[in-house]
Amino acid sequence: MRGSKKAGVLIKDYEKSLLNAFRDSMLCNILNPKVILMYLALMPNFVTLEFGM
Repeated sequence: MRGSKKAGVLIKDYEKSLLNAFRDSMLCNILNPKVILMYLALMPNFVTLEFGM
């Protein structure tokens, strides 16, 4: 039962669930081909060739 747990344990469970949600969403976005194409299309606009190798 969640009500019988201490407040510190509930906070840790909440932080763990937020971390899991963040990790899952990042993995989903990294593997999404539309996101990859968006980054490939937008990144050249922000890269300066003078600072490159």
